[in-house]
Amino acid sequence: MPIRRTATTLIGLAAGGAAYQTWASAQDRQNIPTSGHMVDVGGHALHYLSMGEGSPTVVIEAGLGGAGLIYYGVQKRIAEFTRVVTYDRAGLGWSEPAPGRLDGERVVSDLHTLLHRAAIPGPYVLVGHSWGGPYVRLFAQRYPEAVAGMALIDASHEEQFDRFPPSIARQTDLMAWIFWSMALGARLGILRRASGVLGLLGVWRKVPAEIRPQAQALLNRVQHWEGVSAEARDWRYTARQV
Repeated sequence: MPIRRTATTLIGLAAGGAAYQTWASAQDRQNIPTSGHMVDVGGHALHYLSMGEGSPTVVIEAGLGGAGLIYYGVQKRIAEFTRVVTYDRAGLGWSEPAPGRLDGERVVSDLHTLLHRAAIPGPYVLVGHSWGGPYVRLFAQRYPEAVAGMALIDASHEEQFDRFPPSIARQTDLMAWIFWSMALGARLGILRRASGVLGLLGVWRKVPAEIRPQAQALLNRVQHWEGVSAEARDWRYTARQV
């Protein structure tokens, strides 16, 4: 009987947390609009934000599991002298998920289509931060005529998985499971309740105050964490493609 009561209690808490998450997510969509735009890139839509005017256009590619909103502060500075675009890869941030792998070929094809359909002309200066580095290098390989330059910021390397000691490589592979756990926590409302107490964590603490409500809403999205987990699972495919 104690085991049955414990199981019933846990199921009740999980159901209550999931219901709370569903309700709160609907409130976020109603009360906290995004600052960018959505563009269909072929069966799914990506979210992007464009600021400034001028050429060449700077395009910022976020690190693993990142979203364009992280770079809002630096985007505003760049917009003082040229056009700059940030965006969310499929399934991340405010973008819709896409079928299949979220590997390099998918990312660069999506980005190329987004820039075309959003009428953002090249040439582009690509900025790749961390795991965004391999993505922008692959973009330059596929569309060299569209690239005016590139900046790699603490960029990852396609051979890092082979060069890491085995213990580090295992920790890297474990990240996909950790991100999946984050998605589960978000689905059960645990992540939302924790963020209500702790606030924004990590690099998100540095975003300007004007967009913190958006950042918090984004980090409470189940879909975002599912997208982060999917990207982490597929990064070895991207490394081979680069």
